[in-house]
Amino acid sequence: MALTVRELAQLPELGVHLIAGAAPGAPDPITWVHVSELDDPTPFLSGGELLLTTGLFVRDGLDLAGYVGKLRDAGVRGLGFGVGLSFAEIPDELVRAADALGLPLLRVPRRTPFIALSRAVSSALAADEYAAVARTFTAQQELTRAALSLQSPARLIRLLARKIDGWAVLLDERGAALATSSERAAAVVPVVAVEVARLRDHRGSIGAGFEIDVDGRTDTVSLQPVGAGTRRRGFLAVGRPGPLPSADRHLVNAAVMLLTLGFEQDATRPDALAEVRSVALDLALDGHLDLARTLADRVGATWPPDPLVVLVAPARPAPPSRADHPLPRADHPLPRADHPLPRADQLRRRGSTSTDWDGWDGSQRHHPRGRSARVGGAVSGAVWTTDRDGDLIVLTAADGAEAAAAELAAELAAALPASSASPTPASPTPASPTPASPITATAAAPPTGPPAGPADPAAGARPVGRSAPTPATGLPAALTQARQAAAAAAARGLPTLGFDAIATTGIEGLWDPRRAAAFAASLLAPLVEHDRTGRGELVASLRAWLEHHGQWDPAAAALGVHRHTLRRRMTLAGQLLGRDLDSPTVRSELWLALQLLG
Repeated sequence: MALTVRELAQLPELGVHLIAGAAPGAPDPITWVHVSELDDPTPFLSGGELLLTTGLFVRDGLDLAGYVGKLRDAGVRGLGFGVGLSFAEIPDELVRAADALGLPLLRVPRRTPFIALSRAVSSALAADEYAAVARTFTAQQELTRAALSLQSPARLIRLLARKIDGWAVLLDERGAALATSSERAAAVVPVVAVEVARLRDHRGSIGAGFEIDVDGRTDTVSLQPVGAGTRRRGFLAVGRPGPLPSADRHLVNAAVMLLTLGFEQDATRPDALAEVRSVALDLALDGHLDLARTLADRVGATWPPDPLVVLVAPARPAPPSRADHPLPRADHPLPRADHPLPRADQLRRRGSTSTDWDGWDGSQRHHPRGRSARVGGAVSGAVWTTDRDGDLIVLTAADGAEAAAAELAAELAAALPASSASPTPASPTPASPTPASPITATAAAPPTGPPAGPADPAAGARPVGRSAPTPATGLPAALTQARQAAAAAAARGLPTLGFDAIATTGIEGLWDPRRAAAFAASLLAPLVEHDRTGRGELVASLRAWLEHHGQWDPAAAALGVHRHTLRRRMTLAGQLLGRDLDSPTVRSELWLALQLLG
C-alpha cells in the first residue's frame, strides 16, 4: 500500500522523524517524491508529493509561513528537511509554520540520502500497482468462469458490478435491458437507452463515456458495443460515482470480450469456433496465455502444441503520394470507380463455405475478424486467426510454416480483382561496369518511372511475414517479428519472408538497387572522372585504404606504392570529393558506394 508521511517516518532504516504538522485523521498517501531548493516550487508540482529540501532557498526576511502555505495549497503531502548541510537543525520559524498550517514536517538526518526516501515511496507504489494487476487478473478469471458457465449473462453482469463497485446493465441493440445487476442499474436503463440509439447509427466498435443524474445521484457511465467486427449484438453499460480506475476499465473490456463470445457462440453459426479462437489468440498475443488456454479448453478448441509460428499480412498501405509517382505508367492501370473491391464470394475458401461477413472497408482497406477466419483458415496448417488494425494474423505450426505463408499470400492475391493483380515489372538491373568507366553507364542513365521497391498498392501486393518458431509463451514477441518480416518483404518486393532471413542478404537488401547505384555514381563521380583522364588511380587507392581501415603502410603495400604516394592520393581524393576522409560517417558512405560500384 502507498505510504503516508507518518508511515514513512516509522520505517526504522530511514531514521527520519515527524516533528510537526501531524494532523489527526486519516492522512493521504504520498504519490511521489520531489526535491527542490526553490522558494516556490509549486509550479512544478501536481499534488500528492513529499517535497525534500536542504533549505538552500532560506534567506533573511523570507516568509516561511507563506512558503508552507503555498505547499499546503498545492496539495503537498509533507515536507522533508535535510539537516547537517545548509542548516544544523530545522529553522524554528519553519517548524512553527508547519504546525500551525498542518503540513507534516520530517527531519531527515545527514546520514539518510534523499534517494532512500524516494526508493521507499517508489517501492510502495510499485507494490500497489502489482497488487492492482493481480486483482484485475483474478477478477478476469472469475469473469471468464462466469461467462463460460451454462447460466445466462446475468451472472457475469452482477459479478462485474461487484468488482467495479458500481452497477452494470446489458442491453440489446434497441436499448432494452437483457440483464441488470441491481435496482440502480434498472433505474438508469431509460437514460442509457437514449445513448444506445445514438451509437446504433455509427459503424464500428465505437463506445461512449458520459455522466447521468438519476434519482439525485450522478454517475460516470461507460457504454461499449458488444459483438464481433461490425456485427453488433448489444451494448454493455457500467457506471459508478466518479471515474472508472484503470484496472476497472480493463475489467470492463474483458467483460465486453466475454459477452461477445457468449453472443457469438451460437451452435447455428458455422464460424462460432473461429470467433472464439480469434478472441483467445488476441488474449495470447497480449500475454494472457493462461486465460487464452482456459477459454480454448472450455469451448473444446484445443490449444495448438509448440513450437508455433505467427504469420502477418499487413493492411494494404494508402497509395503513394503524387511526388513519389509523378505519372502513371501504362502497365499500371489506375483503380476505377466502377471497379469494386472484392466481395466475400470472390475469395477462395478451401476450408470454409461460410460467407457471413461484412466485406472490405473501402476507405481503410482492412478486413474484419470474420474475414481472417475464412482466408487464414483456408491455408493448410493454419490453426487460429485474428485481425489487428487491419493486419491479418495467422497462428500455425512451425512445421510447414513457410509453405503456409506462401499459401496465405496466394489466398490474398486471389481475393483481388483480376485487373488489379498485375505484378509490378521488375526494376532494370544497372549496367555492368566497364574497366574504362566503372559507373559511366549508371550515371548516364538515371532511373525513370516509379521507384523500385514494394509493389504498387493498386496491384494488391500484400506480403506475408513469418516469425521464428516460438513456444506459446513467446507469441507477443513473435507478432513483432512477423510484422518486421512483413515490412522487410514489402521493401524487397517479396511475397513472403521469414524473420530469420531478414539479415541474410546483408544491408544491400534494405534499399532500392537503382537508387543505390545513383547514389554511388553521384558520390564517386569526381574520382571516376579523375581516373578516366589517366591522372591517377584514386578509386582503387581509396578502396585499398578503406579496406585496411585507414592504415597507410598495409594499404600502400597492397597497392605497390610508397605510403607518401598514397597519402597524396587520399589528400587529392578528399579535395575532389569535398569531404573529410577522417570522418567515420564519410568513410562509411564511401565504403558503401564502393561496394555498390563493385
